[in-house]
Amino acid sequence: MRALIGALAMGECGDEAGCIKNYLYGVKNYHSASGILNFDENGDVIKSITLKTIQNGRFVPYAE
Repeated sequence: MRALIGALAMGECGDEAGCIKNYLYGVKNYHSASGILNFDENGDVIKSITLKTIQNGRFVPYAE
């Protein structure tokens, strides 16, 4: 997933690091294998996660 986003950025920016950084910061609603990704102003991925465990052969939400 990240490799493809990186490849898209490099296809547009070549090896210009600043351009690649700005490209990644501008990614919005990228459809990945794990769901929709967005990046914030720090370049961090914004994506909700749900922790699950297996009980009786089924995935159920994890509760401490």
